[in-house]
Amino acid sequence: MLLVNLRIRKITAVLLASFVAFGAVAYLTDFLAGTDAKNYFFRATDESYSPYEHFLWKSSLENLSALQYGDVLYPYVVRAVFGGSPGLISSLLPVFLYLFLVLSTFYFARQMRSSGRISRRGSNLALTLCLLSPSLLYFSNIFHKEALCAALTLIAATAWVRKSILLFGASLILLLVLRPYSPAAILIALYVLTYRRIYLQVFWMLLIPQFIIFWPGLIDFLESTGIMMIFTAMAPNPFDVENWRLIDRSITIQLPAAFLLEGLVLSLIVLVGVYAIVKYRLLFLINVYLAIVFLLIYTGVVMFDAFSHDSIIERIAVPRKRVFMIPILYFAFVSTLEQLRTKKRMSSYPSSINIPSTAVSDSKMIS
Repeated sequence: MLLVNLRIRKITAVLLASFVAFGAVAYLTDFLAGTDAKNYFFRATDESYSPYEHFLWKSSLENLSALQYGDVLYPYVVRAVFGGSPGLISSLLPVFLYLFLVLSTFYFARQMRSSGRISRRGSNLALTLCLLSPSLLYFSNIFHKEALCAALTLIAATAWVRKSILLFGASLILLLVLRPYSPAAILIALYVLTYRRIYLQVFWMLLIPQFIIFWPGLIDFLESTGIMMIFTAMAPNPFDVENWRLIDRSITIQLPAAFLLEGLVLSLIVLVGVYAIVKYRLLFLINVYLAIVFLLIYTGVVMFDAFSHDSIIERIAVPRKRVFMIPILYFAFVSTLEQLRTKKRMSSYPSSINIPSTAVSDSKMIS
């Protein structure tokens, strides 16, 4: 009973801290930061703007593109929910997005524990990292699709593992509308949940036909992969002095100090993944990281036809492009730490002592 009460208190404390942080970020954040946010707000609040005519125009042959459907439909869904009221949208939508993200994160964490992929303590650490993530807090307070896509990705992966077909189908359809490359993100999350390499293999197989179609830009794409691995993890770059100087100019800037600190944390996560490979040949975390980075680079290079280094960095190396990957990467990071601890514990056993079978099974899980 005491342990249950202690867990409840810890969870309550984390939730309270996250909502206090959410309120502070909401106070300092412009709800309509960015061109997309302003366009979405206009479509969601302007009664003279016909969603039917706009959808037909976007769906015409000369404008046919899956990338555009989310931009068309998302504001109208918001209008239907909140009645097109500017005050309700700007005040209630961020709260709804963050609550939905919190629930989906708990849903994902519970499945990680029940599948034996992470301990309760590790689950609490991953939840804390997610709920206090500056990027997730910030983009939950802006009229964008990133927070919603991150939540739906976690829900879709968990629903598939739990064989909740209806929930998985609904989440997948919404994700396809919002982000056409979302199935790849779901496959990465499934790999984190199950450690089954089949999901990662399918992920790579999805990209092979695209390489054949867009083969003229493949060389430039591969040349940019190395540098973009670094920029994607650290966006905004915490090692760039100019980014830190921006903090003095405004409190509500696009690159606050919290983003830069989180960039340092994500850089540390990547280093832990490299250490796991060199020391213990664990490929779990680095596979997740490489898959996510490859997905982001690919969509930036191929979808936007940006083949020069400067244009790729400008489009991809921004916090908004990595929002959906943050919960997945945090859970993979904590899981990898626990596997490293298991490896070290095994190496400390004398050769004459039988190693517990549970430790052996855990160590083989991702090696």
